[in-house]
Amino acid sequence: MDKREGSRLYYEYYSRLSASGLYRSDLNTKSRKRIYSEKSTTNIDNFDYQLIPNTDQIVITSEREGWKQLYLLGVKKETLQPITKGEYYVNDILYFEPKSQTIFFTASGKETGRNPYFQHLYKITLDGKNPILLTPENANHDVSISPDCQYFTDNISIFNEPTKSVLRESANGSVVGELTEASIDDLKAMNYRFPEEFTTIARDGKTTIYGAIWKPSHFDSSGKYPVIDRSYTGPHTFMFPRNFISAIGRSNQALAELGFIVVAIDGMGTSNRSKAFHNVSYKNMGKNLTDHVLAIQALGKKYPWMDVDRVDIFGYSAGGYDAGHAGLEFPDFYKVAVASSADPDFRMEKDWWPEMYMG
Repeated sequence: MDKREGSRLYYEYYSRLSASGLYRSDLNTKSRKRIYSEKSTTNIDNFDYQLIPNTDQIVITSEREGWKQLYLLGVKKETLQPITKGEYYVNDILYFEPKSQTIFFTASGKETGRNPYFQHLYKITLDGKNPILLTPENANHDVSISPDCQYFTDNISIFNEPTKSVLRESANGSVVGELTEASIDDLKAMNYRFPEEFTTIARDGKTTIYGAIWKPSHFDSSGKYPVIDRSYTGPHTFMFPRNFISAIGRSNQALAELGFIVVAIDGMGTSNRSKAFHNVSYKNMGKNLTDHVLAIQALGKKYPWMDVDRVDIFGYSAGGYDAGHAGLEFPDFYKVAVASSADPDFRMEKDWWPEMYMG
């Protein structure tokens, strides 16, 4: 992605193996300079930056301290100062407001006691002081900031509540007015069942992992239903349906209607958690289903209506890899595996993706 400032061209780069950074090219002198670089013993796949106009400063993201956070890069003196700190995950740099020297950014997992995949909007000054939560509701917030940074739209939803859109002031997040609210009358008429969140413990015996369950509309708790693991272990993304559209848009309910319990699980090795959580899959993607097996077994002990002797797996692309791999490594657990557009041989995939995680 190129970002221009006068005659200067800034661009990020990724090496084939675990390095990233920034270059600056002067279009007048036709010169180029590397102004920032970062290396890792594992993958670097989520680097981002925001130029601070009329200065030699750039806001960047880095996981150097174990969580994706914001840092202020001083180009001339080659300094790097943290702007944000904490055990949470910065998703995107959305806006820089020059007058107040304020960065607007989205992050997940910062609010204690909430689902770590729910996204919120924050603002913070470049010196790292005065962090302000602008979207306080315990839900996911998909936002868009106005060009003058006076307002932002906030699409508020979770997996079992339809989207409500409001207009808020960027100064403090106060609601100016409600814009729209999604109608789910047709879903209610179909006896639609919203997915349910669950948590369990990962393979390390201590880490909490999250997932969701879809039941058929004709669900009967006295019955016993085979299970479909709707898998995609990425590991550049996650499967938890953090907003309403992702909960209804992946066809999991359609599968459930055929008489199944459908689960989506984000085990260790997937993204949007800590760097250590993500690193589990590095050169080890074949083990990404381990937490899926443990989670489904734990759910089977909790819910007698889940038949863990009849577990199937389905996935697309990397999920197709999961399905093929499941039949080979866990043949006693997964009874059926359906792979769609799978990439069973990483050497035949697009080059950046397997090398990012498999070396």
